[in-house]
Amino acid sequence: MKYAKYLLPVLLIGLIVGTSSCKKNKDAKVVVTVVKDSLNFVSGDTVLVPAVQAIVHFYLDQIGAEHIDTTIFTSSTGKAEFIWFEDAIIQYDVVYGSYQNLENFVILEQGETKEITVNLND
Repeated sequence: MKYAKYLLPVLLIGLIVGTSSCKKNKDAKVVVTVVKDSLNFVSGDTVLVPAVQAIVHFYLDQIGAEHIDTTIFTSSTGKAEFIWFEDAIIQYDVVYGSYQNLENFVILEQGETKEITVNLND
């Protein structure tokens, strides 16, 4: 019992150090949605629809940095999703047929999701 007065401070320090050192990185995510105009034959209006199978190329060209070079095709919803494990400035290109939107960038931060919409008609 003579060590009881030292036990509580030691346990508190251990708890603080243990919880802070176990902090896990949360992935950073970017979702690029590619859309295009399409004619609605019923109303005659132009509406935005997903651009399926558009190419979204994610890359990082900095010397001394992690190497990123990933190409993702958009899904049936027009979305391409890229997940990275740490903060980064990622470059991306969007290509669909003869349309090219090159050398864009997005700043990713851990635990956040960035959503970008690329309209092929802009």
